[in-house]
Amino acid sequence: MSISIITFLTYVFGHLNQLNLQLQGRGKTIVDMIKKMDSFTRKLELFQSNVASGRLYTLQH
Repeated sequence: MSISIITFLTYVFGHLNQLNLQLQGRGKTIVDMIKKMDSFTRKLELFQSNVASGRLYTLQH
């Protein structure tokens, strides 16, 4: 496995963990949850594009 794939996966799992925490708890509406999941999907597509083009410097927490 290349270092770029490992970097990508580490970053994605970090953000996936954040999403998981944001979706938990009381008082969350389905609309808010869908917005958060859509946002995560867009981030994931951007991360994938950046890794594919070698732009790892954009992967920052």
